[in-house]
Amino acid sequence: MQGLMTKEIAKGLPPLYAQDGAEDPMVYVHYFSCVSGWDWWLTEYDPAIGEAFGLVRGFATEWGYFSVAEMEGLNRSRGFAVVECDERFSPAPASHVEGRWGCSPSSSSTEARGVGSRSTATPTPRAATSRSSCWTRSTPARTGTWRSTASLR
Repeated sequence: MQGLMTKEIAKGLPPLYAQDGAEDPMVYVHYFSCVSGWDWWLTEYDPAIGEAFGLVRGFATEWGYFSVAEMEGLNRSRGFAVVECDERFSPAPASHVEGRWGCSPSSSSTEARGVGSRSTATPTPRAATSRSSCWTRSTPARTGTWRSTASLR
């Protein structure tokens, strides 16, 4: 089973925080799950830890962090692609993604990143019954630690 983040894909991705404050950040990769109906549009990636930042559409549409490494682990544990990479997706500005897929995020990329404010608030999962590998914060700052649940298992 091919991984979700190939070397070819990873080499062209900006690191975390590279598009911090961008008015219309570029989206480079689209992941989706036919099992849960969730979508993840990756804008930045840290290959050392397998974590990404981007637009997530699940129970709500919002900017947040997600673990590509956990998605790959989920696929391996199930023996089939619970989460898949959209091979036909071409990089596009977030505004194009929002318009094409009808996404209306509750906050902008800048607000989700806590630009101009830092907090030590602890992360809060999207919902107690979250079916995603995505976490968001109770406040928009990017401090502290967070982990995803990958509760699709």
